[in-house]
Amino acid sequence: MTTDKTINVEVRELLTEVSQAIFALTRSTADPIMESINAGQQGAVFALMSATGVAPEAVTAADMNRRAPYTAIELQAKPLAVAAKLGYLSATDDGAYHLTDSGTAALNRLIVAFHQRLGELESALASAISIDDLTNTANDLMRLADACRTSPIDAWGTQISHALAAKKPVVALAHIDQAIDDLTAFRDDAHLAAWRPYNISPPAWEMFTFMWRGEVKNAVEFAEKAQRRGHTPEVHAAALAELIDRGWVEAAGDAAYALTVAGREIREAAEVETDRLYYGPWAVLNDSQLANLKERLVRLKAGLAELAEPVPA
Repeated sequence: MTTDKTINVEVRELLTEVSQAIFALTRSTADPIMESINAGQQGAVFALMSATGVAPEAVTAADMNRRAPYTAIELQAKPLAVAAKLGYLSATDDGAYHLTDSGTAALNRLIVAFHQRLGELESALASAISIDDLTNTANDLMRLADACRTSPIDAWGTQISHALAAKKPVVALAHIDQAIDDLTAFRDDAHLAAWRPYNISPPAWEMFTFMWRGEVKNAVEFAEKAQRRGHTPEVHAAALAELIDRGWVEAAGDAAYALTVAGREIREAAEVETDRLYYGPWAVLNDSQLANLKERLVRLKAGLAELAEPVPA
């Protein structure tokens, strides 16, 4: 089992940076297709991906909320309805949605173009990182992702992410991108598993986290910060009251609140538990293997940076 926590953190940071670089380099391909199939409308593409992830079973707003519990479930239903209006999903009377052939074709069109673009990028990376190193990087990341998917925690988001993995042979960079997506989803699953035992409402936990980070000091500021979540002022006020009742937050001046000593200990313990759950499966790679993976990711990041399109003045 790896004991070098610094390497774990550094590798995770590199994965985020590589993912962001890939996203930036594929937007010119993905965005026009998203526009042509109207999948960018109000999160329809996420609904389509979620439906694909559970097919042939139906997907519901509750399923969407399972991956993203901080968002109001009423808001979770909207992308599903939009995707159904586009013909990509078919609705049932009980609020469930099934993937249609049209939805499968639309998503496949996007994925195929995305993989083709990754193939172009991989060829262009030849001077920065060898194909053998890319293949080894993909293999290592897939080992990590596979270990995470078999973790004893509820890794529903990770399973849904992995359901979108290519069913046909693809370039190493596509496997790398997919593995990073799976690991990102598993980080979310790990954090959900860390705080759910506290039996606290999702809005209250998110407010707790923002206060812990020093980003907000009351319900009004939290409402502004979390506006996209779709909750009412009443929900925000109830979330603050919940934190106060638990003794995790207390008044700290004019209309301001801060974590108590007990609250800070609880939130920090949840972060430690998140890391334990997240990095635990990484034991499939020893320190030497992780160090080699880190070196390859550094070269991949640098190579992708060289391919970055100049930002218009």
